[in-house]
Amino acid sequence: MTQKLLIAKTWDSFNVTDTWWDKHDSVPLRDVEKVICPDLHFLKITSDPTYNNIYSESSMMDGAQYESSSYAKTQVKLNFHLHYIDDEDFMRKKHDIQRYFSPKASFHVASPYRPALMAVLYVNAVPIDKTTDHDTLFTVTMDNPHGMWYSNPTSNLVNNWNPSIATDLEFDIDAAKGGKAPNWYLHPGMNQIYIAGDALIQMTNPIMDCSVKVKEPRNFVSVINHTNKTSLSFDGESVPDNSMTWHGLDLRDDSNNQPLNQFTNETDFWLSPGWNQIELVGANAGFIDTRFYYTNY
Repeated sequence: MTQKLLIAKTWDSFNVTDTWWDKHDSVPLRDVEKVICPDLHFLKITSDPTYNNIYSESSMMDGAQYESSSYAKTQVKLNFHLHYIDDEDFMRKKHDIQRYFSPKASFHVASPYRPALMAVLYVNAVPIDKTTDHDTLFTVTMDNPHGMWYSNPTSNLVNNWNPSIATDLEFDIDAAKGGKAPNWYLHPGMNQIYIAGDALIQMTNPIMDCSVKVKEPRNFVSVINHTNKTSLSFDGESVPDNSMTWHGLDLRDDSNNQPLNQFTNETDFWLSPGWNQIELVGANAGFIDTRFYYTNY
């Protein structure tokens, strides 16, 4: 089956943590074959994850001790076929292609195999040479600085749910029973929250888009993830009237955007891939708004 390559190009940075996302929860994607030039055909995408492993070594000790690892920048290769009539047609289409894949632009690319997965890519190289008198194959090499692919945030998934999303994001069979969206809402007490993806979501990671909202909070609020022993807490005299939200570890009153960090002392909050047991204390409701992160497309 022919796969479509859907891309949104912008001259503004499309990092998922930028302010553009304050008023948007998705991007308008277009079929790249229809926006660049005639007779351009997308063939396939290839990419492999890269990891940074950190080890410590001690004098007079054999070997090294593993400390940590992280996703590193990866390259993504987009393979195309181009048909042209003559040399002039080739040069005109080559110009259109290289003009579209411009440096300094950012490209929000959906996986052609799992459209609910996306990545922000930047052009590395676009070499195009004639292979025959009328056809050529070429590869656009792009950089994925985050090293990961990701989903739309859960707030978007809830509002635009369809069963294909569960397939694209490889949900557990019990997470989307009956074709319905999983529950990322919190109620007082213990909650079973499903987190898709391959990567541990850490609020202190600046490239990860994760927030936790609590409604009708009292003087003491805690959100405890019993699965990985991390938590968020609020302990203060000044209580927001309606709701407050942790964006990363930055806690703010939703009514006036005033910071409340002086009433918190957490060091990190994690969401583990799979089922998380999350307890809500001191508030009447809550919601976990996060993207899911994947090793590859």
